[in-house]
Amino acid sequence: MKRSEQQARTRRLVLFVGRVNDPAWKDQMPWLREACELVCCATIAAAEHWLAGTQRFPVMVIFAQPRRDFYVAADIKRLMQLLPMAHLVSLEGSWCEGASRSGQPYEGLQRCYWYQFRPRMANLLGLDGSSSGKADGGLLNGLRTETENERVIAASKRALPSGSGLLGIAARDLVTYDSLDQACRLAGYRTSWLRSGTVDVPLGLRAIVVDVDDVLEAEVLLNQLPAEAAAIPCVVLAHFPRLADVKRLSSDGRTTVVAKPFRLHDLLWLLAESIEVDRLGRAA
Repeated sequence: MKRSEQQARTRRLVLFVGRVNDPAWKDQMPWLREACELVCCATIAAAEHWLAGTQRFPVMVIFAQPRRDFYVAADIKRLMQLLPMAHLVSLEGSWCEGASRSGQPYEGLQRCYWYQFRPRMANLLGLDGSSSGKADGGLLNGLRTETENERVIAASKRALPSGSGLLGIAARDLVTYDSLDQACRLAGYRTSWLRSGTVDVPLGLRAIVVDVDDVLEAEVLLNQLPAEAAAIPCVVLAHFPRLADVKRLSSDGRTTVVAKPFRLHDLLWLLAESIEVDRLGRAA
């Protein structure tokens, strides 16, 4: 058996239910197709029909929700009963924010927002964030009754995505820089503080991490950096990112946005991915 065929057979089967072309996650679907064996069904009824016809059992079901209460809870429960061993994920758009406090979120589903999609799926599937697609056990064995705190504790026990080399950190104050410096050093990086008014960008920077209050502030801060910074991959940490702002900021193909508060795994995974994509682009 060829290696490519072997890899295809060992990829995990994931069932995606909902609109694949929703603007919030449309651009991330090609990544998901590469990360797993993906089957897409527009509705829960279509998913039930596919399951009955194929007798296949996905390890994960992703319910894509552009807004609150997009699905009928009874329909989700019926699919849950058909797949008692599958891990269930609710992929949520901006209109779902606040549902855990003021709405009635579906029981038994692990929630993630559109801007957390790739690192959270990588963590669940056990992908290391490199182009090799190397996988370990992931986090698919958790019980449906787990709380979000229990899931975070389980995720914290996994090894962090590792890296090496020099990172630039653009932060307004020393306290923020120190905290990000310590976080990045845990993964194997070294850092340099890019303060406001920086004239020169250190040689050999592999990526830049920008900590701001919101995406609009990130645009101002990035414009203040020296021109040579424009060619370096960038990860922006910001509160409450909106889809239009994220698309505008990431239109350069090198900038990624992480919502605050963030998980360290999410930041380090996206850093590793950004650096790897940049490396492959330069080698091409």
